[in-house]
Amino acid sequence: MPIYLAGHNILTHTKRFSVDIGCVRLTEEFIRSDPIAPAELQQAAKHAMSLLHSHLDRVSMDKRSMVGVGGTITSLAAIHQKMEACDPDRIHRYILQRNEITSILGRLSRMKLEDRRKVPGLPLQRADVIVAGAAIFSVIMEMLDAQEITVSNRGIRYGVLLSELL
Repeated sequence: MPIYLAGHNILTHTKRFSVDIGCVRLTEEFIRSDPIAPAELQQAAKHAMSLLHSHLDRVSMDKRSMVGVGGTITSLAAIHQKMEACDPDRIHRYILQRNEITSILGRLSRMKLEDRRKVPGLPLQRADVIVAGAAIFSVIMEMLDAQEITVSNRGIRYGVLLSELL
């Protein structure tokens, strides 16, 4: 059964929960320097982990897959594919490996904001928050020991409906 992730809303096969965490919130709370200081990124990741721990410590990925929805994960898929223009057909069902997300996170976190704005596949309006968003996905995948995530252009409601139908 899939585990759906949409921003700060997470749906597993048995429960739904929402956590007050998101790329904008983490950026506003922890990111102060440009490029981002490693200590700031570590603090943001540690904070995300502490908020998610009580929810995810009982979730096992055994025979489950992760499906990510929302602007951060679709942007990461577009960045990974170096898209000059958004192509929803190339993003939907694209599979990102955990190490690929970690690699993108490391590369983007070392860039100045003005350089992130030039990254192929990264929408301009996400350049300031993409690092925190990538950190959240990286933390979740690490906590669940998930090796890959399937990207969906559809919203979480679609995932809930599909889950109910299956």
